[in-house]
Amino acid sequence: MLNQVVHYWRWSDTGRRQEGFRALGADKEFAEYRKATAGLLLRQESRILDAATDLCVPFSHPGGSGDLAVVDARTHTLAIGSVPAYVRIFRTFGLPIMQARGWPLLAYCTSTNGTLHQIVHLWYWPNHAARERIVAETLADPEFRAYQALNTGRMIAQENRFLKPTPFSPFR
Repeated sequence: MLNQVVHYWRWSDTGRRQEGFRALGADKEFAEYRKATAGLLLRQESRILDAATDLCVPFSHPGGSGDLAVVDARTHTLAIGSVPAYVRIFRTFGLPIMQARGWPLLAYCTSTNGTLHQIVHLWYWPNHAARERIVAETLADPEFRAYQALNTGRMIAQENRFLKPTPFSPFR
């Protein structure tokens, strides 16, 4: 779907998240922002992602700069009960191959509300050409194909979205 804005906010815990939303509700400038944008929002989806997979510190990648940067947001919906095995196999086999090939991981999370049994991972690319080249090299790697075979049958659906960072995004 086009014409979407995606926000990823980092909270240390759900209590801080609740405090943040309460503070926004009391903020007069935010109330003005809401008035100015009334009628522009057709649909909103919120989900909490847990970065407890310890594969990386979410959003610690320095990103880069330029108008061609893109965040590759991938959501894998898995069979019930298969998330722990999927993450373990990714950590042990997939991630080392991808890191060796230059995949720049921003975040690797599991869903804790909304649609459950999902893995959401975000990759930072300086441009589409770099992404296409590195992905093609990785897919041609026999070790990567062997890794993929280890997770056969766990994935129900996969969604990939390219997100274009805004000028004020920490990743540009």
